[in-house]
Amino acid sequence: MEKLTIFIEQCDDFYNAYAENCNGVYGAGATVEAAIESVRKGLKLRRQSSFKLPSFLKDNYEVEYTYELPAFLNWYSQILGEEGLANIIDIHSREIYSYMRGHKRPTRQTMKKIENAIRAFGKELSQTRLYS
Repeated sequence: MEKLTIFIEQCDDFYNAYAENCNGVYGAGATVEAAIESVRKGLKLRRQSSFKLPSFLKDNYEVEYTYELPAFLNWYSQILGEEGLANIIDIHSREIYSYMRGHKRPTRQTMKKIENAIRAFGKELSQTRLYS
C-alpha cells in the first residue's frame, strides 16, 4: 500500500502542512490538528478539481505524518508537558527545550533515539486496555 506523506512544520504562530508526493495539497492552522484538517480539505478539493491525481490516491493508501522536530516537540509538549516528553524520550528537558526553540539541532543518533522512543510509546499505548 502506498503512502501519502504529509509534512508538518511550525512557523511563528501557526502550523504548516503539505503533501510531499501530491502537488497542490497543503494547509495551515493554529494547531497541528487544524493544519491536518486543512490538508484533508485541500485533498478533497484536489479530488474535485480537474487536476490529475497521483494514481495511488485512487485506491487505498496510508497517510504518514512527517514532523519537523520542533513542530513535533512543541505540539506534543502541549499535550504531555515538556517533562513528560523528556521522560518518554529519555532526554533531559533542557535538551527538549533547546530542540523546540531551534537553539540546538540533535545529532542523527539522537534523532533516531527520539523516533524509537516515540514509536515504543505509541506501541505501548496501542497495546493498552482499560477497565474499571
